[in-house]
Amino acid sequence: EKHHKAKWIIFQNSTAGIIFQGGDAWGQKEEIMYKDFSLKKSVGVQFRINGFSFYNYPTAIEFEYHIPLNKFEDEFNEEKILYGEDARSYVKILFDF
Repeated sequence: EKHHKAKWIIFQNSTAGIIFQGGDAWGQKEEIMYKDFSLKKSVGVQFRINGFSFYNYPTAIEFEYHIPLNKFEDEFNEEKILYGEDARSYVKILFDF
């Protein structure tokens, strides 16, 4: 039940979670896209702080850290894209009612 103030933002609560995601949004050539279909997967952690800002506007600040479970390469505009070597981190600012 504590509220922490930082300038114009009031932080009320926070959450932490574990994330697993999978999907396939890669593949530029239609004839190859269905032939080489395989799920790309990652696992990660999430930390979110919820509160209010700017005249009680609901706000959340989130940090995610993902480790890929697959390694693959693709070609886009004659440039090779390598995925799966490094972990990735994301910062999000969310506004919601």
